[in-house]
Amino acid sequence: MCVWCPSSSVLKHSNDSKFKMHLLAPKLLYCAQHDAVSRLKVLLEEERQKSRDPSSQWLCGVCYDKSGDTLAHVACRHGSLNILRFLVEEIGSTSFLEAPNLDGKRPLHEAAQNSQLESVRFLVEKGCQVDPLKRADWTPLMLARTKHDLQVVKLLIEKGANLKLRNKDGWTPFHIACREGHASIVGYFLDTCADAFDCSSNNKRTPLHTAALQGRLECVNILLERGNYPPDVRDNCRSTPFMDAAQADQTDIMERLATHKADVGAVDVLGRNSLHLAAQAGAVDAVRLLVDRYGLDPNSTDMWGQTALHYAAKRGHSLVIGLLLTFGALHGLKDNKERTACDLARDANQYKN
Repeated sequence: MCVWCPSSSVLKHSNDSKFKMHLLAPKLLYCAQHDAVSRLKVLLEEERQKSRDPSSQWLCGVCYDKSGDTLAHVACRHGSLNILRFLVEEIGSTSFLEAPNLDGKRPLHEAAQNSQLESVRFLVEKGCQVDPLKRADWTPLMLARTKHDLQVVKLLIEKGANLKLRNKDGWTPFHIACREGHASIVGYFLDTCADAFDCSSNNKRTPLHTAALQGRLECVNILLERGNYPPDVRDNCRSTPFMDAAQADQTDIMERLATHKADVGAVDVLGRNSLHLAAQAGAVDAVRLLVDRYGLDPNSTDMWGQTALHYAAKRGHSLVIGLLLTFGALHGLKDNKERTACDLARDANQYKN
């Protein structure tokens, strides 16, 4: 959003009685975005001469109306280190350091999320909290994970960031690194904290579940080599990492987990095995692997009496349907409600004559 937009739709100040420069604020935010500290100083001096007010503390309240981002948020997002130094050291206000926006994000969140290493360093050396929580309980370390920035990650850890802090869903920074496939960060975490892998989300999903579902083979290899996971660690639905890999059509990961003695025929709380899940997801290669190599029965049923063919038919996965029929799936089998795969396809508007 352009900072030169009219102030009524963009900007506000926490103390309207003092905020005389609604036209000046967009220029200040523009300076923060572009690290134009000399221009910022000129604008402030011009305003001091007009108002005869030597104080610049009102700068703390200049922010975007919709996001609540202050000058410090903008400076940290864009790596405007000169602006950041000016606000803290020359204006002399530490309130910039911990000011949250409307989403609860502080300047350190912005710097970490946008891989602004020197801004992160400046903030933590000035005493910023290293693990502040934004809305949904995400810390700067968690946000840094999403950008694959090992330098920022190392700096935050060195400054005391908590590797095991959980957000509202029970996710730790280690979970997030595994989801994003950042093998170097996953390895660094384990070097720093050998039991970092020993965590699970609120629904008991481990980093191995997450890496398998997202197709992060390198992370899966690291977790199997360095994490003390049972072969078939289960979440609240009794799903295993192998089952997650199957529904994501990640055959390389399925094979890797199988060599780790994963039970290829495991079933979840609903009686579904990996073949049911792969068929439901349209995972053609996984279906082929499960039947052709691992010998899963194409006519095996879940707690409702439904086969993989029922699942594929409900979703209209024609390639999977053809493959299952080739492997001997019986199209006339009925579930507990006397419905065939064709019946389910028709009910789901997937039936084709």
